[in-house]
Amino acid sequence: MLLPPRSLLILGGLAFAAVPSDSSQPVTPVVWRSISAGPEHTCGLSVDGVAYCWGWNLYGQLGDGTRNSRYIPVPVAVRAGLRFQSLAVGDQHTCGLSVDGTAWCWGDNRNGALGDRTRVTRVSPVAVAGRLRFKSISASGITCAVAESGILYCWGGSSLEPVAVAEQRRFVSIDVGGRLCGLTADSTAVCWNEMDEYREPAALPGGLRFARLTPGARADCGVTADGAAYCWGEFVPGRQENPAPASRAMEPFRVASGQRFRSIHLGQSSACGLTLEGVLYCWGEGPAPIPGVPEQAVSTVPAPVAVEQRFVSLTLTPSRAFGVTADGVAYGWGQSGGGLLGDGTTIDRPTPVRVAEPAAAGATDIPGPPVVVRRTVTRLILPANYDPARTYPVIVFFPPLLGSETRPMGRYTSVVSDYVVMLPTDTVRRDSFDGQEDPSEIFERFERGLLADLPAVAATHRLDTTRVVLVGFSGGGDMAWTFVQRYPTRFSGAILMGSRAGYRAPLANLQSLAQRRARFFFALGDGEAPGTLTAVRSAMTLLQRNGIEHRFASIPESDHVPAPAAMFAEALAFVLGPR
Repeated sequence: MLLPPRSLLILGGLAFAAVPSDSSQPVTPVVWRSISAGPEHTCGLSVDGVAYCWGWNLYGQLGDGTRNSRYIPVPVAVRAGLRFQSLAVGDQHTCGLSVDGTAWCWGDNRNGALGDRTRVTRVSPVAVAGRLRFKSISASGITCAVAESGILYCWGGSSLEPVAVAEQRRFVSIDVGGRLCGLTADSTAVCWNEMDEYREPAALPGGLRFARLTPGARADCGVTADGAAYCWGEFVPGRQENPAPASRAMEPFRVASGQRFRSIHLGQSSACGLTLEGVLYCWGEGPAPIPGVPEQAVSTVPAPVAVEQRFVSLTLTPSRAFGVTADGVAYGWGQSGGGLLGDGTTIDRPTPVRVAEPAAAGATDIPGPPVVVRRTVTRLILPANYDPARTYPVIVFFPPLLGSETRPMGRYTSVVSDYVVMLPTDTVRRDSFDGQEDPSEIFERFERGLLADLPAVAATHRLDTTRVVLVGFSGGGDMAWTFVQRYPTRFSGAILMGSRAGYRAPLANLQSLAQRRARFFFALGDGEAPGTLTAVRSAMTLLQRNGIEHRFASIPESDHVPAPAAMFAEALAFVLGPR
């Protein structure tokens, strides 16, 4: 979902206006082969194997040797003669396969996603360890690639170098999207349920053979060699039986049977496809995953999207889209905060605009903000009518589980219209954090970012740092609960939705929370798992015993869902209300 057009997106407390492109343009236009996009940066590959990137560059993910963010494409700084055959853009890093099959990566390496046996962030390409040669590569929070031998390797998380996965299978391609999916040597589709648990996957029933796969959060899709598209999973856009029972969820369902597709792209409850003729079609029950398509224009019947250009390839993120035409021209549209569309501006585009010609190698006047010297993992949303003379309370929304969704507050836009909202953009990949366990490395990443960003933002905007509430659903709620207890003098309290609230702080911290009069609001569906309700009751008993104010609300006729907007407004009024 795109944020309201009047909202101002900034990163790390710095707002940047559009900067026009200038003399840094080369004479010869680039002919694009492909575009790859992540949450906050984009990279493109020219037909002669040169890699270019643009967008945010906090961790060097653009690979140009700097941490300067860019509004137009800049060439990746490679050693002489290095050319790429494909690129893979991850959450905050980028990888590429050279023409000889060696893998190179750059950007954020805190999770080991660069595969160079370190956790050192790199601002230009570094070779992946092991001297393996690959034929396919994909990235998100981790990186996976298929070796020339067909063996699948992944790295990131606990592994700082490539490790073999499902060694008894041989693959031709891999895609790390909503989850990890691959095509075997006989074009069979296999998917893993958990990206961080490489157990043996089960082949898709039905004997279908695919040319391309698209993994998603609620469904996966595949396109056959002749362009027929099939999807399977919990919720398949266009299928009458949604959600399907577990016994039938993995049965392939033919979608948009009247069309032949190059690729399929999935949203939460809708899908879009690029036909063999280069026409875009969308269908489903919710907003299309292609920016600029009105929600009311999406129906269960596939309908063409009013885009003038015909594309041979399409790339989508939740906020923007890119297409490449048959003559190698690249277009982008959607949200452009930080210059993400590569057209030299930060202006959102509802329809395709041409990606600017890249800056010449060595140019110093490349459009974009100055170098960012402080690491950050937080986006900031200011009120639509932001008044720099006013002081605003702060809401920090942590993302839900097992994904990279950075806008879990979309349903609460009107409720938070008089607050400054901080959105950590890191990724959670755990089901729950409960019992007596200490916060994991995932927690520590969010913790470092939040503790660094909050004072930095307060230094440039008028924030009421005595009125900061942490909010989260599911695993995000676990983090909100944990951080308020770990730092009892920093936050006003937390709103926890669908959270087990399992972390237990030292007694001294609980006493400090009581003295500060911190408040907690718990919201659970009335059909929530019994274990979750039991854990929350235990947490409330702990608060009661230590004199800490709290409330509980039940969400009627629901199980594991975020609170309705009216309930969330009630929670905000309680946690940030007068003491």
